[in-house]
Amino acid sequence: MKSKIILSLLFFVCLCFVCTNAFCQTPTSETVTITTYYPAPYGEYRELALTPSDDFTPGASCSKEGAMYYDNSEHQMFVCSGKSGSNIWEPVGLSSLHIESGHGVIPNVCTAAISGVSCTVPWSINITFSKPFYNIPHVLVAPQHVTEDLSTGYATDAVYAAASNITKTGFTLSVGGSPVSVFPSSISDNWTKSSASWIAIGY
Repeated sequence: MKSKIILSLLFFVCLCFVCTNAFCQTPTSETVTITTYYPAPYGEYRELALTPSDDFTPGASCSKEGAMYYDNSEHQMFVCSGKSGSNIWEPVGLSSLHIESGHGVIPNVCTAAISGVSCTVPWSINITFSKPFYNIPHVLVAPQHVTEDLSTGYATDAVYAAASNITKTGFTLSVGGSPVSVFPSSISDNWTKSSASWIAIGY
């Protein structure tokens, strides 16, 4: 009987020791890191909305290429693009394509010496766009007609038309017709007034 009591006491002491080590351990700190994205970097969306803003200036510099915003003054979406060599806000889509043109334009400014009705360089005129482009546009020019001024007494062997000093706000149009001369020291190096057409395409 006495041995049974001793065995029972030993079993009880062992049970308490096991329970103490299992449930009464000193707590330790633990760190859990969860990475999530909102919205998700990949996915399909039925509709995305940009809050209209006028905090940015179209055509001005921007810092983060790929950023977008909707301009509530221009009613147009813009993206921060670096295709021009520096990051600027450019419009998005074909609807934002900016096209301007002129026809039958006769430059009347001689920037060199005038000889009778001709100029020693092609005649020029400064063209100003009705609205500035957001970047420097492509400008194409083509001669149309040489002034029929018979006072030169010569035919025309060449017609010149070119665009220079192209900026976001305009360019210089130079046009001229060069008479043919049978005399070495005559007016063959002079230019008569001529008309031309031009078109500017950009954003």
